[in-house]
Amino acid sequence: MVAKKATITIVFIGISVIHTLLAQDKSQELVFPIVVSGFLGDTGQSPRFETTFSILNQSNASVPARIQLYTNQGKEVDGGLYAFTIPPNLLFPFSLFYAAITAGPIPPQVNGWGRLTLQSDASVVAQSEITFFPDPRSIYIPSSSAYTPTVKPTKMSQISFVYRPGRRSAVAIVNPSSSQNATVEIRVERPYAVFGFGNCPIVLTLSPRQRLSKFLDELCGAVTGGSLPPEGALVTITSDVPVSVGAIDVFPQGGFTSLPVRAIPDN
Repeated sequence: MVAKKATITIVFIGISVIHTLLAQDKSQELVFPIVVSGFLGDTGQSPRFETTFSILNQSNASVPARIQLYTNQGKEVDGGLYAFTIPPNLLFPFSLFYAAITAGPIPPQVNGWGRLTLQSDASVVAQSEITFFPDPRSIYIPSSSAYTPTVKPTKMSQISFVYRPGRRSAVAIVNPSSSQNATVEIRVERPYAVFGFGNCPIVLTLSPRQRLSKFLDELCGAVTGGSLPPEGALVTITSDVPVSVGAIDVFPQGGFTSLPVRAIPDN
């Protein structure tokens, strides 16, 4: 593939986990389950988060696209709709921080999710990254990044993680439907049952377009078993309507990294 020069200059920081979608109809929808952007205090004088989207058009035709941002409660973010066209065989990087500079202001804090709509059946690769910049004097030196793949909503997802004392795992579950509630069950399976989560499995309800974002110990109760060696576990999330799932590990010193999520296609 021959690289082409982008007509829109937007800085893209980092490389993210890639999810490929081959669409079966003229319209595609993908979900960014974790979108965090903005300064933690006074604008320009405090640490900040940044979310960067990147979309690769692998076809020989232009692809009209738009990204709509939502809050955790499912409200559309004011100023959080971005429409653009991706030229043929071009990687389109889109940073919320630089979009605020080039395309107009966005709210100082965005903590929610995003919907990517592609008005084409072209072969497209979509990816996203959440980055933390602790030093406001340097906008190019992040301390941590979490690569969260864009996913097509499904009724079952699985997360593999390793429990270590002091490190916490967090999940984000998005109900992208605009009209249906989602009844979601969360189960934690441990092959050796050395430690336990007292409240799982649990069942909860997500309203239309709502996102639930919590640590596993907040959802399932504190880990029991005392100081233990690392142990693997599998989190299975099922729903009566398709949902999208993302997950990260958060370290005691404040860093974070992504967790692999397997979205199991509906039959």
